[in-house]
Amino acid sequence: ECLAGHPERTDALLLLGAIYYQRGDLAKSLQANVEAIERDPSFAEAHSNMANALKALGDLDGAHASYLKAISLKPTFMDAHNNLAALCMSRGQLPQAESIFQ
Repeated sequence: ECLAGHPERTDALLLLGAIYYQRGDLAKSLQANVEAIERDPSFAEAHSNMANALKALGDLDGAHASYLKAISLKPTFMDAHNNLAALCMSRGQLPQAESIFQ
């Protein structure tokens, strides 16, 4: 209902994506975040949440790129930094993870 009356509410799409993610519906989570980014390409939180969905779907390169985009848009976004570092660690990229944490 919120989106039907206010399609500019990218924050509602972000929350919808988070709900789908928590329910395990990764495809819908990804789509909600893609829609939020289409409406506002500078929405760092949507890029980060999209990265979370991509990571869960096994697209680690896509997740990496999306975390980097979120960080480039909002350098102080610590969740994106932490998630990127964790992703690097899981891929055995320890020097990259260490530099992110520093």
